[in-house]
Amino acid sequence: MVMKSGARVDEFGAAQGAPRADEIRDQLGRIVASAIFRDSLRLTSFLRFVVDAALAGKSSQIKAYTVAIEALGRPASFDPQVDPIVRVEAGRLRHALAHYYASAGLDDPIVIELLRGSYVPLFHRRAVSPSSEPPLRREPGDFAAAIQALGDDQAALQAIFERLTEVRRQIEAMAAEIETAKTILQRSELVPQRWD
Repeated sequence: MVMKSGARVDEFGAAQGAPRADEIRDQLGRIVASAIFRDSLRLTSFLRFVVDAALAGKSSQIKAYTVAIEALGRPASFDPQVDPIVRVEAGRLRHALAHYYASAGLDDPIVIELLRGSYVPLFHRRAVSPSSEPPLRREPGDFAAAIQALGDDQAALQAIFERLTEVRRQIEAMAAEIETAKTILQRSELVPQRWD
């Protein structure tokens, strides 16, 4: 079983111990049941194959050829030098996982990662916040320090960027609704013409 050595430490403190196989399988179930993965048979098949192989102690067999044959349904004549399908789908999978953990999986206790340059998944616990307050509601300096602490962890930085982009989109949508309501209210005879 492949576990990330030394659980990542973030602004909330260190996570405790490597996840068990049953916890990883539960996490896999949550991921593939999510809206992000539910409609993508390829991504689901790819993720299930690499996680199952890793949990079965067959990490050394997780190569482009075996992923193509076992997970993506390519014929035995598949040549990874000619057909880039595994690299393309691995990139899509990394992006989908980052999106999942930045949205539906934001509070999930186990993280499944597929680092660039490898098809072997890594599993680790997410550190738990001592407060019930989500990271985006902390003081700006705390959040900036947390991002800096991630260093060059591209998957985590991408997930944060995507989450912040989604929050910004939501704020812009709310601002547009407020402006629409403001215009309607100002046209009404029941409220003053000035709105500050």
